This record gives sequence, C-alpha cells and structure tokens, in this order.
Amino acid sequence: MNEKYFTTRQNRNAIVKIFKATPISVNFQDYEVQDQRQFHVCVEKANSLNLMQLRLSSISDDSWMAISTVDCVMFERIKTDQSLHVTYQEFVDHLINILVSCRKGELSISLQKSDNVSFLLNIFERSSFRNLTHLCLPMEKAPLETVLYHMSERAAQLQNNLSGLGSEISALKEEISRKEELCARLQAEVAKFPEKLEEQRKKTLQESCAEIEDFKRVIMQLQKEKICEEKRMQEINLSNLEKLQHMKAENSRLNQTLSENSLKLESLTAELVNLKAHNRRLVEENTQLHEAANEVTNKTRKQDLNALDLKRQLKDQREKISVYEKQISELTAELEAERSLCRTKRNSLEIATEENSKANSIILKLRKKNDTLTEKLCSARELAGQQERIIEDKRKEIEKFSQIFRNIEAKMQENRENGKDVEKTLADLHDAVDAVEEKYTRKLGELSNRLPDSNNTQRNHRI
Repeated sequence: MNEKYFTTRQNRNAIVKIFKATPISVNFQDYEVQDQRQFHVCVEKANSLNLMQLRLSSISDDSWMAISTVDCVMFERIKTDQSLHVTYQEFVDHLINILVSCRKGELSISLQKSDNVSFLLNIFERSSFRNLTHLCLPMEKAPLETVLYHMSERAAQLQNNLSGLGSEISALKEEISRKEELCARLQAEVAKFPEKLEEQRKKTLQESCAEIEDFKRVIMQLQKEKICEEKRMQEINLSNLEKLQHMKAENSRLNQTLSENSLKLESLTAELVNLKAHNRRLVEENTQLHEAANEVTNKTRKQDLNALDLKRQLKDQREKISVYEKQISELTAELEAERSLCRTKRNSLEIATEENSKANSIILKLRKKNDTLTEKLCSARELAGQQERIIEDKRKEIEKFSQIFRNIEAKMQENRENGKDVEKTLADLHDAVDAVEEKYTRKLGELSNRLPDSNNTQRNHRI
C-alpha cells in the first residue's frame, strides 16, 4: 500500500524529490545475460512520514520501471541485514550522496533480476582486487498504474515544456523579423554610403585646397610684414641704443653732481659742529658776564642797563643759532630727498634697459617660430590626410603671432614713451640739482655773513 502513496494526487503536495531524475548507466543482469543499460534514477520522500521511494525507469523503454519503497519496517530489515549504523534520515542522506557519486562515475550500480517481478539493486565500488558493496536495496517491477501515472506526469511536464518552447519560438521569430528588417535597412544605407563618402571626400578636398591657398597667401603676407617689422625694430633698437648711451652719460653726470653735493653737505656739517662749539663758548662767556654783572650791580645804573642789553643780545644770538640749526636740518632733508629721487631715476633707467633686452629676445624667438612654421608648411603638402588638423593649428599659430606682434608694437611704443619720460625726468633732475646747489651756496653765504657780525657784536659788548 505504501507504493500507492506516491501515485495518489492528493498526496503530491506532501512529496519532495530529493534526487531528481538523472540518467545513470546500470549493469543489468537477467540470469545469464548481462549488459549496460541507461536508466533514469529518481528518489522521492514524504515530508510528514518516514517513507522514501527509489525509482528506476528505462530510457529506451518508457513502460519498464522498477521501484523500491523504504518505510520504517523495510529500513529496520535493511539495517539488520547489512549492519548499518545510521538512523532513517541519515540513511536517506547517505543514499543521496551515494547516487551523486554514481552520477560522477566514482561508484557503480548493478541491477540483478531475481524473478519476473523482483530485482536486487547493488551499489558498489570497483577495485583491482574485489568490488566493495556500499548498499543493497530490494526492488520490484512497478505496477501498471504506477507506470501510467508517472508516464502521464512526464507527458504533462513535456507538454508544459513544449508550450514554453512554443512561446520562445514565437518570440525568436518576431526577433528574427525585426533583425531582418534592420538588416535590410542597414544594407540600403550601406549601398548609399560609398556615394555619400565620395561626395564628402570631394567636398573636403576642395575645401582643404581652398584653405591651403588662403593659408599660403597669409604666410606670404606675414613674411612681408615680418621683414618690415624687423627693419622697423632695428631702427628702433638703434634709436634706443643712442638714447641709452645719452642716459648713461647723463646718469654719470648726475652721480658726479651728487658726489659734489655730498662733499658740500659734509663741509656744512663740519661748520655746524664749529658753530655749536662756538655757542658753548658763548654760553661760558655769558656765565662769566653774569658773575661780573652781579659784582658791579650796585655800582651804577648804566652798568645795569648794559647788562640787560647784553642779556637781550645773548637771547637773540641763541634764537639765531636755533634758526640756523633748523635751516641746516631742512637742507639736509632736501639733499636726502634729492638722493632718493636720483636713485629712483636710476632704477627707471635700468628697467627701460631690461625691457629693451626682452624685446630683442622676443624678436629672436619670433624668427625661430617663423622658421618652424615654414617647415610645417612643407610637411603639410606631403601629409594630405591631415590637412584639416594642420590648417587649424596654423590658424591658431598665426593668431598667436599676430597677438605677439601687436604686443611687441605696444611694448616698443611704451619704451619710446618711457624714454621721453626719462629724458624729461633727467632734465628736471638736472634743474633741481642746480637749484639745490644754488640754494646751498646762497645759504652758506648768508651764514658766513651773519656769523662774523654776531661775533663782532659780542666782542664789542665784552669790551
């Protein structure tokens, strides 16, 4: 009755295939006849019961099937006969592992016929000495209703597979139709492509030839402009050299004038020191006069008046000395400012010289770039396949050279303006130095005239 459990439809949901139908080669022994046959081996188990069924179905004959149903009673008999040391679940797991080894070819299976309906399944391991048996299971030929049930199950499964394959075939046919339409459209485009390619090639060739001719004309015009610019730059350089020599001579003269003014300042400083020493002597004499005046205070009123007058003159003399010292400080500051202005003009002259040198180096670089541009033009005639890219690069270089030429012209114009400013500044500096020199001479004359007068006045008072 356990065999019918696996063929009852209401029990199918409680049955699990623990080893799906797999083709395995089996050594079939029918009394004296022995041959190798292919069988589908499948194992099913009931979830809620200790019930398992091993099923062998012939691949060549769908009506031939052998089954082995193992329940608890059968398991205990097998366990006792074959000395097994496992539980029922462990037995099932071990059987699955053995069948996996048989599928890999590591173990072998033999099916020996006992009578018309009984068989003995033997799973063994081949060796050179003897075959080692792993497990033996009794099997019997499946009843007709069991065979018909599994055949119907297999037919239903095949029908489902056929339905799925039909859907896939329809989808593939639609995909093939779309691919054919796409191929036809692509073939039409490919047929038109050579004509379009030839038209595009001719158009590109004509445009390239026209651009090359324009490029040649531009190059020739640039060469002419370069020659004119070189001549103009040479003239400007000669003019700048003359101005530079003149500026150097003027700078030397200014340096000499500055040295002379420095000597004059040192002389004035020495005179100031002498005046301070003379002032100290006057202070000492004034002190002595105070002492003498105190001694003769009570002698006469005239002597008192003379003493008061002497004090007033001494105070005036001190104020004059303070004024002279302030004037000398102002003259010293003006001389220092003139020195700073001279240094500034000298730096401006050096900057103008450096900018002139930079302009000459830029002209040399432009000559080298022009030679490189001529070589690239020759290469462009040989490499016709790269005309568009080369023409674009040449346009960029021409724009760059034009910008450089404009920058050079602006820089030379700026240098010319700076040269005029330097000449004007040198002239102003020369006038300022003359004015300072005249001012120093006038101040020294006034000081020399005032100092003897004050000395004579003090001597007369002391007398």
